[in-house]
Order: sequence, then structure tokens, then C-alpha cells
Amino acid sequence: SSLKEGAAKLGIEIAEFPTEDAKDFVSKLPAIINKKNGDAFIYFPGPNNFPLEDKNQKLIVAQLIKEKLPSVDHNMELGANTGILASYGNYRFDIGKKAALLADKILKGAQVKDVPVLFIKDLTLEINLKTAKALGIRIPDSMLQRASKIYQE
Repeated sequence: SSLKEGAAKLGIEIAEFPTEDAKDFVSKLPAIINKKNGDAFIYFPGPNNFPLEDKNQKLIVAQLIKEKLPSVDHNMELGANTGILASYGNYRFDIGKKAALLADKILKGAQVKDVPVLFIKDLTLEINLKTAKALGIRIPDSMLQRASKIYQE
């Protein structure tokens, strides 16, 4: 995967922990999220680890804070706003609106070759200062100035 390739270039090792579903992921939190497995946690929510219940999202954040692990999530809807240290990505709803406009053109008869290819240019950075404080991390002012949104609570 490109994540593994990028990590290798940076001299970073990726540890993967397959799970059957969100319930399995939540039941294995202490085994997955702990200092033995690394110095940080990158959360890629997917069908096998995406707990929809708020209480389970809180369990993930609590485990990250207990282990003093900085965390980054690309899912803006369930990232820094839920207690993950930082989110960096784009809002899926916004991407969906753009995709719907392109699909509408195709459904109305436009040739695929005439429909523009859109690239995501704007990524959003959100930071949770309450989590940073709980982890004992000071976020540099230069990073805070780049953030689109900062959560204090």
C-alpha cells in the first residue's frame, strides 16, 4: 500500500491489526492501542473498525489518552471533534456533493470524456487541544495557525 511505502521512506514501521468488525475492534482496543505497538496511532475508520456508537468512539479516545498516544484521523466527521488529537483530510459530504454534480452530468447524457476530473486541493487540519493537554503535548503556534478548526473542549 502507499501508506507502507511512504512509511518505509521515512523509516517508520507500520503495525496492522486486522479485526472482523467494529465490535471486534472495540473488544481488542487494549491489545491494539498500546505503547508496545508504537509511538502513535493513525486511525483509518473502515467497515471493520468503525464503531458508530458514541460510547465506543469515547472508548477509543480514552484508550489513546490512557496510553499517551498521539493520534491522527483522516475522517473529519469523527476525528478531532470526538477527541482524536488531530484530523487531516476532507469532509466526505463536500466530496459527495462534487461527485453528485459530475454524476448528474453523466446521467443527463454527457460523455465521460467531457466530464472534468476534479482533484482535491484543499485539505482540512483540525486539532483537539484538550487531547493534546491530556497527552502532555504542546502544539506549536505555527501548527495552530494552520489549523482550520481548534477544539478546546
